[in-house]
Amino acid sequence: MHDLTVSAVAEEIERHFRPLGYSEAASLTHYLQLLLAWNRKMNLVGPRDWRTICRSLILDSLHLTDCLASLPLPREPSCLDIGSGAGLPGVPLRILWSAGSYLLVEPRSKRATFLRYAISSLGLERTQVAEIRVEDLPKSHGGADLLLSRAFRSWQEILSTLGHLIGSRGLVLIFSNTSWENVAACPEGWQLQRQLSYAVDKDRQRYFWFFSPMT
Repeated sequence: MHDLTVSAVAEEIERHFRPLGYSEAASLTHYLQLLLAWNRKMNLVGPRDWRTICRSLILDSLHLTDCLASLPLPREPSCLDIGSGAGLPGVPLRILWSAGSYLLVEPRSKRATFLRYAISSLGLERTQVAEIRVEDLPKSHGGADLLLSRAFRSWQEILSTLGHLIGSRGLVLIFSNTSWENVAACPEGWQLQRQLSYAVDKDRQRYFWFFSPMT
């Protein structure tokens, strides 16, 4: 990790995203340091190189921050991040986007412990961890404005089984490598509200699908 510095992270991110402020770059650097250190003890992420982690895992979170500004969300949205694992997309997202409240739901004890430590160490406000299965979430967590998950379950299963966790005007975010035009129809009761994307490189796009309940 000798080359994992704030300036190196800022330069790497700028190649694929946009320039970050110093505090944002410093926080992302600290998160990467924590991720790699804890990854030696438990399998949090597959990649072992921080640059690969940036490109393959963290870019989603950074580009999502810009997308969220264009969505019809309340000023202070309540967000549920299901199956948070190593804190992706949630932790990098909260470094750049601190609106509303954010709950990372992670049933595995070791990963939940890492998430709590990372959130505390980074000083992320209004960001909490629920060490619980999503099926066991209390009813008080229903009515979320945004539900998101990275590789938790298939998108069809997420819509079919977790839709009760969002409000009537809530949105469910699905991460995809495929444009919606190449996909079958939505499960019953759902509609694709919009699709946003960013260029991973000159030949590849990454997509954000936003679904809402049909009324």
